[in-house]
Amino acid sequence: MDNPCKETEKLIRCDLINRYNEITSRYIEFENFRLWEYLVEHKHGAKISNPTICLWVNAEEFENNEQVYARSGDIEHVSRVVVDLFDEIYSITNTVIRYTRSAESEALKKILCSHIPDSVLNSNNCDVRIEKGYAITQFMHRQQRPVMMGLEAFE
Repeated sequence: MDNPCKETEKLIRCDLINRYNEITSRYIEFENFRLWEYLVEHKHGAKISNPTICLWVNAEEFENNEQVYARSGDIEHVSRVVVDLFDEIYSITNTVIRYTRSAESEALKKILCSHIPDSVLNSNNCDVRIEKGYAITQFMHRQQRPVMMGLEAFE
């Protein structure tokens, strides 16, 4: 299957506080953050705090330009988990992408695979992979307002 993924991706890194007051980090695609935030807060009753924009870079791109990225900000090992599912009836591929700390990527892969029927998971119509990379968060600078994520009104 062709790889529709880019070498870099804008993400929002945030803390998710669940109903048990446990805090975990999440990495959400920039374009999807507001919808994800709404669903998490209204459907699951969780709270989101400390949203910060970061750049995800695959490992090869990072290594090729490490001298530049190393001066750009805080660096975390973050992997991209990619699930490609081919639907034979409709002749389309659906790609699901999630980002997580690299240490948690196998656990996330297992969770995503648990939602796929074994007949599909064990066929040529499914490809699940982990792509190693890094999330680079710019050094904090004076912020006048939160980052603009669409059509929003700022005071």
